[in-house]
Amino acid sequence: MFCFNALCPGDYRECSVVLWSTYTYTVLTSTKTLRPVHDLKWDPYTVNEFASVGEHGTLSFWLLDETQAEITLSVHEAQLPHDLLGTHHMVCIDSKALVIVS
Repeated sequence: MFCFNALCPGDYRECSVVLWSTYTYTVLTSTKTLRPVHDLKWDPYTVNEFASVGEHGTLSFWLLDETQAEITLSVHEAQLPHDLLGTHHMVCIDSKALVIVS
């Protein structure tokens, strides 16, 4: 078990998510995304899950898998109704709440 973690979106031009160890200051894992990620929030109830919001209304749910020798990230991109995406903005309050504002 690692003593970590700092989770951050990479440079928006690189479309990535990076997990850092705050103990060793090294990258534990990283992955590329299809679109830039703007915000990430850990699930306050499950230590290995988090959510992200990104460009074009992208909402993704992530799982940090530590069951193997190498840490990996699994992702599920949620499908949102198109009528929510037009002139609205999504704000990720935490991993349990998504707020749509005009």
